[in-house]
Amino acid sequence: MQDGSVTVERRKRGPAVWCFRWREAGPDGRRIHRRIALGTADELRSIASAHKMVVGLRHEINANDIRTRRESITVADLSKHYRQRELADRNLRISYSAKRAYAGYLEKWIDPRWGEYKLMDVRAVEVESWLKSLNLAPGTRCKLRNVMSLLFNHGRRHELCDCNPIQWVRQTLLATVLVPTDIVGYGITLYATQVLEQIELRQRQTQITQFEQQLDRVGKGVVRRVENVSDAKVTTAMALDLARKQHRAL
Repeated sequence: MQDGSVTVERRKRGPAVWCFRWREAGPDGRRIHRRIALGTADELRSIASAHKMVVGLRHEINANDIRTRRESITVADLSKHYRQRELADRNLRISYSAKRAYAGYLEKWIDPRWGEYKLMDVRAVEVESWLKSLNLAPGTRCKLRNVMSLLFNHGRRHELCDCNPIQWVRQTLLATVLVPTDIVGYGITLYATQVLEQIELRQRQTQITQFEQQLDRVGKGVVRRVENVSDAKVTTAMALDLARKQHRAL
């Protein structure tokens, strides 16, 4: 079991950077030195805060150690690991806008509510109740659910957890359709949301058009009836006038 090392590296430009170093087996079996930047010295002001950033990484590099398999990291640790691996600038598979969106959902909603939970303690029913209690639009709650699902799928991929409880979280029809596949990419969730919103808008426009057509038909029918009544009144008036003239002639 290895703990790795957390060190501060000075740079010619900009603030110093906290780095985590460890070794892992390469394709040929030889040990390879690895390094990942955790953040600047301005962001992580003590070595204790830097050590908190590497809990998930330590768990990953010791995944084959039976002693670490018995342990469960927290949602906050998994969130940090996800940002280090997936939301880093070097990862070009996810667009910049998507990275900002995912980081925002994690920082504002998921980490404050679920950060201290152990991964094994997160329950689908509790997450479902939490989502229902949020005073947010259904689309936003749907995206929150999907980001949490991405988070746990990331943990499964790196063997940091055994299951994804978010897959059992029920949502509206929109949320059911927007379950990300991870095959095309994480951006599919945002794209599917936009497509469904356009479809819903077109359906509403179609309903409005049909309602206006019904009103137009009803209006024309009313006009015809009024015209018929008017014609009948005119005909009656002409008949009375003719009867009067005949009576005078007699």
